[in-house]
Amino acid sequence: MMRRHFTPVLLWLAALAICSAVILQSRYTADMSAFLPNKPTAQEQVLVDQLRDGLISRLLLVGIDGGDARIRAALSRALAAQLRQQAAFVSVNNGEPVDARPDEALLFKYRYLLSPTTTQQTFSEAGLHQAIAA
Repeated sequence: MMRRHFTPVLLWLAALAICSAVILQSRYTADMSAFLPNKPTAQEQVLVDQLRDGLISRLLLVGIDGGDARIRAALSRALAAQLRQQAAFVSVNNGEPVDARPDEALLFKYRYLLSPTTTQQTFSEAGLHQAIAA
């Protein structure tokens, strides 16, 4: 009689253990690289790397629906203004021209630190011709 009372509980615990094992053994990914080949070519590998770790992996697109166009536009501008004030966002682009001067200044400052072999000569006219010819 007691065994009948414990059977549903034991079955439930067994199912719970199986579900837990499946969940713990599963691999989850939230990027588009899951749709790319497992053994990519060199060009595909660059794309996979950018999807996983590049700028695109940190891109967030937001859409505003409902209401009329004027209300959506006002909400969009207000949201963009609020997001720009938060340090968590490096860049907030909302269809307006982007001031790229800070990014250009940073790249210009560190342009020769790309690799130990990169020098000012690398970006000279002769250096660029040599790199293109190689």
